[in-house]
Amino acid sequence: MNQKKSFFKRFWLIWIILAIGMLILIVLMLQKHSGTGKEAAFNSKYPVCPQNIAGIFTKQLMNPEDILALIPLGNVAPPGHVYPVDHIYFQAPTDKVGTKIPMYAPADMWLTGLTSETESNGNAKYDLTFAVCRGISIELAGQTSLSSDISSELSKVKANKCDHVEKPNHPTTDNCEYTLDYKISAGAEIGSATGDPTQTIEVWAYNYNTAPRSDVDWFLYHYGDYAYSFCLFDLYSGTIKDQYYSKFGFIDLPKYKDKSGILYSSDFKPRTAEPKCGLINQDIVGSAQGAWFGQSTKEDKSHMVDQKGLSLIHNNIDPTMGEIVGGDDFSPNNLITFTPTHTELINRDFSEVHADGNIYCYSGYSGYDSQVTESGKTLIELTDDHHLKIEQQDGACGANEEFNNPLAFER
Repeated sequence: MNQKKSFFKRFWLIWIILAIGMLILIVLMLQKHSGTGKEAAFNSKYPVCPQNIAGIFTKQLMNPEDILALIPLGNVAPPGHVYPVDHIYFQAPTDKVGTKIPMYAPADMWLTGLTSETESNGNAKYDLTFAVCRGISIELAGQTSLSSDISSELSKVKANKCDHVEKPNHPTTDNCEYTLDYKISAGAEIGSATGDPTQTIEVWAYNYNTAPRSDVDWFLYHYGDYAYSFCLFDLYSGTIKDQYYSKFGFIDLPKYKDKSGILYSSDFKPRTAEPKCGLINQDIVGSAQGAWFGQSTKEDKSHMVDQKGLSLIHNNIDPTMGEIVGGDDFSPNNLITFTPTHTELINRDFSEVHADGNIYCYSGYSGYDSQVTESGKTLIELTDDHHLKIEQQDGACGANEEFNNPLAFER
């Protein structure tokens, strides 16, 4: 016993260092899990959020006439966006090409952060983060100009850091991040967006006062804010909310060939299903439906990003359509769309696929246009509630399907 006491006494400093190291590791993990905007949103100077958040916004963020469509939450664009996105896209009307569309503060808010993204040709875009009340923040990305008041405030601070950023399917930019503390009154102009329908504004909203779904392993996602996302337009009520909600749908962007206006499409496809603002997480425990992640050890999930992911979901404009959305491992058939069935093993709705020992087969069309190409077939087997096998093969679905070299995913 004395030898044991002597051992611990001799190495007491080592034990303290190890304990401190574990504490630091836990703090870092919690910060990663909580997301980048959570801490800033809880400044004691902000008013406490009401229990009913509908009606916090009283002013228009954008004039509804300047909006052709609002693409609902849950959009996908593989391989860059394999998981349903947690933000809404604005599309401008074709008659706004070449104009600036003003944007306004929908409530009294505090500008807490700003990122400038400057392309090699000198064109700049801005991401602005606002605290609305204690625990709720919003982010507006893609503005092409700032109001004179915000520009003046920005000139008073130095950038926290600047980086040269290269992202798949995005132009290379030089990004600079700033921390601010600037109150903006409801209705004040905050900047403008371009009227080009192919250059969309993106909008995020996070409510950190809500508890994330307990049946989802949020640690698998590449940032923690995803768990707190909600529909920004639910901060409105009454007529203004109805005006924005009538815009939820999609315009076929590939038809926007140039700025001549000749090939511009006006075919608006509304989302009619509830919630009209869309869904982010579609996981149904015990089924194949939802987000899946490339298998790895529990100690290292750093590669679990969209490019290595898989979503088995329903379309965010027409939820009656099923989608297989894959990352780089699924090229060239990163997106397969099909009409779900509710019997047998072919094109079975993902919510009805369970760990029953069966291999389910899917066939549809590949890409965003049903006239483009057939997808071949995709085999899926749920081996248990947390593991799945999937493989794309040539040919049509038939009886007694078998895997050759399947990919493994987990959640």
